[in-house]
Amino acid sequence: MRLIASAPLILVAVLLAPSLAGPALASEDQADDNTGMMNGLVLGNRIPYEYFVTMGHNDTDLGPGDDPWETGSYDLALMNASIENFNVLKYTSVLPPESKEINLSEAREYFHHGAAIETIMSDLNGVQGDTLCTGVGRIWVNNLDGSLVGGFAAEYKKRYENQTVAEEEARSAAKDALHTSLMGEVNRRYNASEYEFSEPTYAIDYLQVEKKYGTSLVALCWVNYIFPQTGIAGDESMEG
Repeated sequence: MRLIASAPLILVAVLLAPSLAGPALASEDQADDNTGMMNGLVLGNRIPYEYFVTMGHNDTDLGPGDDPWETGSYDLALMNASIENFNVLKYTSVLPPESKEINLSEAREYFHHGAAIETIMSDLNGVQGDTLCTGVGRIWVNNLDGSLVGGFAAEYKKRYENQTVAEEEARSAAKDALHTSLMGEVNRRYNASEYEFSEPTYAIDYLQVEKKYGTSLVALCWVNYIFPQTGIAGDESMEG
């Protein structure tokens, strides 16, 4: 991907440029060498915006070292999920109201070799003879007037050690567990008489490990962010 070809990336760069350039462009009346004070944009916590959901699994007889999955079946599962060339980071499970899902082909516009990709991920390793099942579920919360509050995700993983479990059975168990987790998340936070909950959605992966080592994973992957501007440091009209 060529960064100059992506309008959203240019937009993020434009938004960040003033704050990043501030230290380099600051004049003597903006910065005090004694106090270190400087004017510049104040940005709020970044808000995850667009995401895609992917899954993958694989098994292999290759597995060096004390963690035989890391550079073997786990890496192959990342390849199967199309996120093998990212540095993968894991989030907890809150979905902003601004966030929206895009498909993998749309998300590829943002792919860059070696970039950090932040995810809500469930991943699980196993050995020959195991059945692995992983999943990520999502649910949304609305006010009674229909306005969106936000959403939540839940992760699921189950290793059936040295058992062959039918795919339909494993997927059904995963869906039931994710439903319980999602309803627990929203019911702890919101009174069901004052809010409306969407029907949950599920992404579930299944693997019967036939080789020495196997990995299954499901991931919700963020590809861009909103950077709220909350003020300008040093500008009293925009502070407080």
